[in-house]
Amino acid sequence: MKSLLLVAFLHVSLITSSQVISILDSKTKKPIPYATIRWNSVQGGTYTNAEGKADLHNNFKDSIYISSIGYESRMILLRSIQQDTVLLVPTIIELPSVTVQSLRVIGEQTLGITNAKKFGCWTGTGFGEEFAQKISFPDSINTYKINSVNIGMERFDETIPTVLHIYNIAESGRPGTDMLLKKIVLRKSNYKKRKEKLVVDLGSENILINDTACFIGIEWMPVFAHHQPSSAIVITDDFTERLTFIRSHYYYGGVKWLPTILLPGQVHAGNTVISVTVEVLK
Repeated sequence: MKSLLLVAFLHVSLITSSQVISILDSKTKKPIPYATIRWNSVQGGTYTNAEGKADLHNNFKDSIYISSIGYESRMILLRSIQQDTVLLVPTIIELPSVTVQSLRVIGEQTLGITNAKKFGCWTGTGFGEEFAQKISFPDSINTYKINSVNIGMERFDETIPTVLHIYNIAESGRPGTDMLLKKIVLRKSNYKKRKEKLVVDLGSENILINDTACFIGIEWMPVFAHHQPSSAIVITDDFTERLTFIRSHYYYGGVKWLPTILLPGQVHAGNTVISVTVEVLK
């Protein structure tokens, strides 16, 4: 009898040691897939699945921080969550106005780092990492439409979701506001194994740049139990200029962007190998 009671107690403990919540759009009440959830009391975090649900397990104490492309980020006390549902408010991103009808294509270019010598690779820790590389444009007079993003990858595994970001330049010179209006999750079908490159077609997204630079970022979602992503992004040391920044849920809670060379305990680091193909519009 005691053994049965002990088993029953353990079973109840396991059930109550986790909390499944749903992240929804505050207006449409539709689920928000692949939203990032960060613990505030311990390192790491998790993410919502394709149905907008996340299992918080028991790796938290007081509050969580939730963010997702196209929505206002939110810090929330766990005890304030009602009916295991959290609502995120859509954001309105004000970008420079461009009259596309008056523009014509005057050329095509590939910008960023291409065909660089591979120095090594970076993999994630499982806590959640994001790399963002600066892509410079020849000028801010013309308009540049991003048709595709090319990311050097030694290997790619979509078991842990990888999300694409495109940031403008903040006053600090580091990644600023995400310019994408919807979430783009990278897939195995994007990966060209022989070329060690992941190619994302963005031609239909009509992403227009009227600036001298932007940042292309890729983010590995944080995962429970800190399972290390098996994907590996290529890095190069061909350039002395620090073009790549990183923010991690392991360092500074995933909020602060750091040049890769300044990572705590890092002896040396290189730049990611990311380029974009663009149409030049005038």
